[in-house]
Amino acid sequence: MLSNINRFYSVVGVEPQHDSFAVTLDGKPIQTPKRAAFSVRNRALADAVAAEWDAQEERVVLACMPLTRLVASSIDLMPACREQIIDETAAYVATDLVCYRADYPPELTNRQEYTWQPLIDGFNRYFHVELCVGKGIQPIKQDPDSIVYVRRELASQNDMELMGLHRVTTILGSVVIALAISRDEIDVDAAWQASIVDESFQIERWGLDDEDKKRRDINYVDYNAAVKFMHLNRL
Repeated sequence: MLSNINRFYSVVGVEPQHDSFAVTLDGKPIQTPKRAAFSVRNRALADAVAAEWDAQEERVVLACMPLTRLVASSIDLMPACREQIIDETAAYVATDLVCYRADYPPELTNRQEYTWQPLIDGFNRYFHVELCVGKGIQPIKQDPDSIVYVRRELASQNDMELMGLHRVTTILGSVVIALAISRDEIDVDAAWQASIVDESFQIERWGLDDEDKKRRDINYVDYNAAVKFMHLNRL
């Protein structure tokens, strides 16, 4: 897939195929970096990818096209790496952000409890398990069934749905929050705020330097793109 070159096309389109949609540049379908056919299952996602290509100005910058990157990665990587991605995502149950609480101060521990416990309760109801919660950084031993059930849930997703869930999970550090988003149990902004409870608390106390702000802003953009990708794949 061409990137960081002068824009060489005039018209971006979407072409219906047998059971999918291709994005075209001057009538020619684009391909993935591995030269596979770049196609998606629904028109909404195809239109969103086409909009990314149409938004490019003098140069094509793939770094500014997150949906395009996620589709291409799903097509090129999933056939060989699907089981690995399922395992990596399910493994977050053992280290999930929402299960590790601070020892102090009370202002932070109360905020964690208020924000995270409803997410854990929703996870427990859905999977009929009981996630353990601990204080500090000592590893928490979770019921192996929790990982088994999450893995089964992930395996039921198609390749692009799974890619979106994996990306959201890695950005947030929480498969509990990612799955809550996918089940529409929490909105996008509330989920982001839940993932940065500790960070926000520290910023309130000590402020935010330029490097941390830049990192946080990049993560926020990537997060929103991954959630959008996840939702578009469900249409």
